[in-house]
Amino acid sequence: SLSEEALIEFINYNDKIPRWKRLCVNCDQYGNERKQTRSVNEGANNISFRAASGSGIILERNSFFIVDSKKPKITKTTPRTEFTNGLFSVEFEEENPVQLLLRYGSVGDMRIEELNLANCTQINKKKTCTTSVNLGEFENQEIEYYFELMDLVNNTIVSRARAVSVDTTRPEIEAFSYLVEGRRVNFFMEINEQNFKKVVYIDYEDETPRERTLCSRLDEGICAASKTFNRREHNLTIKTFDEAGNEAVVMENLIFVVD
Repeated sequence: SLSEEALIEFINYNDKIPRWKRLCVNCDQYGNERKQTRSVNEGANNISFRAASGSGIILERNSFFIVDSKKPKITKTTPRTEFTNGLFSVEFEEENPVQLLLRYGSVGDMRIEELNLANCTQINKKKTCTTSVNLGEFENQEIEYYFELMDLVNNTIVSRARAVSVDTTRPEIEAFSYLVEGRRVNFFMEINEQNFKKVVYIDYEDETPRERTLCSRLDEGICAASKTFNRREHNLTIKTFDEAGNEAVVMENLIFVVD
């Protein structure tokens, strides 16, 4: 708004090619009573307004603001299986996130955990945030969880609620043994785990050590497996996992030589 008629021009320094543009001539009504609109950039805008009166007086005012017209989008949440040990993550697309909440618990007893956006990782346009909460009080119970994301201009989106069962207890190793017979190695493990997922091993003497599966199910609590190895020294670490992601080391630095 102006105290007298004037020529008003503006320039957006965040344009690809910034230049002065005419907003109006003999302006005297723009402000609270009458509006003038122009399209600006998505994201940052650094705009200066210049008013020139007939008497040669020139005044400038600057305004910096951010435009965020795109609503947040949650693309993925985990866990996606039916179990959780307290580790949750969310993947989303949003240039200007300001608050990310995890809501979890049972009906009438929901808890809130605010995630630190500074700890999120970004690949291309997608950001991934992870948090771990103590679910000990919900052990062996079913809970519900969802994420809530808010951006700079208070656009808010809520992810789909998922029901998961809580399991924060690691598998128990009751017994372990192995027997080398030529190139073949026989493994025997007794594991106490209601929500068993798998037993794996990594051979650190391999050129490219990687996880390999020994068992994907238990037979009355027993994992019995036989694997063939190359003729050389081997150094194995064996682990077991449950469906909630809890893990236990069955054996570490298991060294043997296959002749």
